[in-house]
Amino acid sequence: MAPFVIFPQETRMTQSAGLKKIVVVLGMHRGGTSVLARALEALGVSLGDNLLPASAFNPRGHMEDIDFLDLDERLLAAFGSAWFLPGEVTLPPGGPAAHPLFAEAVELLRRKTENVAVFGFKDPRFGRLLGFWREAFTAAGLEACYAVAVRDPVSVAESLARRDGTSLEFGYWLWLGGCLACLRHTGGARRVFVEYDRLLERPAAELARLGAGFGFDVDPQAAAVYARDFLSLDLRHGSLSSEAVAARGDCPRIVRDAHALLHDLAARPDRSGDDAAVRELLERCAPLLEFLRLADRLLAYPDVFALAQGGPHGRDYRTACLRLLERNDALEESLAEAVAREEVLRRDLEAARRR
Repeated sequence: MAPFVIFPQETRMTQSAGLKKIVVVLGMHRGGTSVLARALEALGVSLGDNLLPASAFNPRGHMEDIDFLDLDERLLAAFGSAWFLPGEVTLPPGGPAAHPLFAEAVELLRRKTENVAVFGFKDPRFGRLLGFWREAFTAAGLEACYAVAVRDPVSVAESLARRDGTSLEFGYWLWLGGCLACLRHTGGARRVFVEYDRLLERPAAELARLGAGFGFDVDPQAAAVYARDFLSLDLRHGSLSSEAVAARGDCPRIVRDAHALLHDLAARPDRSGDDAAVRELLERCAPLLEFLRLADRLLAYPDVFALAQGGPHGRDYRTACLRLLERNDALEESLAEAVAREEVLRRDLEAARRR
């Protein structure tokens, strides 16, 4: 198996002059992507006319293009994955262009973008498929801009639990896998991190940030309609502050650390996300991502996959493995601290002997 690379050469993207732009909304399931996608219309971005209908869990609409959703589901299945598996998908030998669905993806992009100034779409599955779609964007002659929705992992996990009956641990790891994929595969591209709560509280300021980041003008009338008719604070569903998330002992520390970084990226316009802190987080999580990818391959076997879908046992197995991994990390840190203390004591003893 090829080693896990933090920033492989092909993921380093640059902005290309003259290419038509497409805006992709990234983020977690139950993470505010629908609210963020709807905001794009105030920037003159078209979401198309084939959107997934509203549902009990998204009464204002999912804002997901059905054609992209269908293709993403087929891509995940082809790669032996599913929306509830947090590991990165393993692309086929020969790269995305060699896959039978690649030509369909390029044609879909061309068809959706040909008659609009700027097209935009969202699908929470998309972040983990960016290794595939990135090459499709290039083949279609498009420059992708990314609007990354940031919502705290506790609220996401609790929302998933209400909708799907999943455990909080499951939601935490799914949140982390999705967020890391977004960070890893959008480095070097135009991207704006938008915190869900901040978009609800001050939509005008966040729309201005999006417009500035992508080079789009904000339509004041469309922005007013969005704030008046679409947004409401009841969309919050009990979101937590960054301080409250940091205090949650049931949430793994690496998840809390990742949220703190994303919260900072969304709060500070001067940070693009291509800095040492992001690289450090990705390097720190590389073994975990590799583990998740291997665990996903196990769950891709039909019997285990059916077990994970039909009951909690598959998720319990994953949670137990992740707890062991986290416990191992804690033991390694304790050992490192003990070695450091031993070194200090040794130096103190040598100094005392010299006196």
